[in-house]
Amino acid sequence: MKALALAAAAVLVAAACSRGPRLETEQVVRQALDRYLASRPNLNIQSMDMQITGIQFRGPKAEVDVVFRAKGSEDPGGAMSMRYTLNRKGDRWEVEPQSAAHGGMTPPAGPASGSELPPGHPPVRK
Repeated sequence: MKALALAAAAVLVAAACSRGPRLETEQVVRQALDRYLASRPNLNIQSMDMQITGIQFRGPKAEVDVVFRAKGSEDPGGAMSMRYTLNRKGDRWEVEPQSAAHGGMTPPAGPASGSELPPGHPPVRK
């Protein structure tokens, strides 16, 4: 009886190990973002704090919302929001390159007309 229980336990352990790492966690997504951002030229990620504000897993893709702030900054106006799309590649996530049109940035809130600029702002030509 003990031998049967030990064999069953061994099968369960082997099955759990064969599944590999769990990919739908914030930690694994953060690692993918860190790898991607470290590879970007002219980006000093060490000077920024990164906060993941949302993750949506959709099979082999994930949508991730991230807010960046200068380290130590409490100014909410100094934050920049980005949305990244990640693709599952084997046992890890890889960030899909950003489109040149918007770079993944969330458009600023407010009127789109440009006629309501802050006082003293130079005119914007169309």
